[in-house]
Amino acid sequence: METKFESLHAYGEKAGWQEMRFMWDCVARGDVAHLSQSLSQDFVQRYCQLYGNDLSSAIYTVLYLWPQWSHIAICAGVSERDASEIFNHFHQQLYRAASVEEVFRINAQVHYAYTASVAASRQDQQLSPLVRRCRKYIREHVYDRLSIHDIAAAMGYSQSRLAHLYKQETGETIYQRVQQEKIAEAKFLLRSPLLSLNEIQSRLGYASQSHFTRCFKTRTGMTPSKYRSSCHSILTGSAEKP
Repeated sequence: METKFESLHAYGEKAGWQEMRFMWDCVARGDVAHLSQSLSQDFVQRYCQLYGNDLSSAIYTVLYLWPQWSHIAICAGVSERDASEIFNHFHQQLYRAASVEEVFRINAQVHYAYTASVAASRQDQQLSPLVRRCRKYIREHVYDRLSIHDIAAAMGYSQSRLAHLYKQETGETIYQRVQQEKIAEAKFLLRSPLLSLNEIQSRLGYASQSHFTRCFKTRTGMTPSKYRSSCHSILTGSAEKP
């Protein structure tokens, strides 16, 4: 009777390499449509049959894949911060996974997230030079107290004209983009215990801790301190499974 190890080895020899290439290619191309067709119920169940109840091996396998997808996404134009955010977000879910099926469902979500991030990055490249310059300026000045006046002056436009052109093309306001970038940076900083909440709030240009907390919770659904605690619990292994 074939052992589980022999089954995994045989699968790797016959189909594993082709499947790995398919995974890489989907991320590299940002091919969300093709990937969506492949991430079916059968896709998850096939891995469940291969791994049985071996939860540890399933987790080891996906943690081998995720850094590869992250690297490919970064090479395809996704920022290191955004790629790291995907990994950390799903790593928290992975830690709480109670079954092999749950592990590979999370894995499918990660694969989709990296692929979609590449697709979004390529869409950004199709935006007008003005919008790309705006977003670049916001990213580069994320630690400043940015106002629409500052951004408009840097772009050489009036506030009203820039605000109109930006929203017309992107569907979001400049203020929303500024907050998106600041909260993404805040989440990155909160993973380190070296900075206090007050220091992070001050660095990112928020006038008060209450304003920072309100903006953070609006975008993430939790307070900065709660987010930091959730990251810390994953790193220390102290998180409890629900």
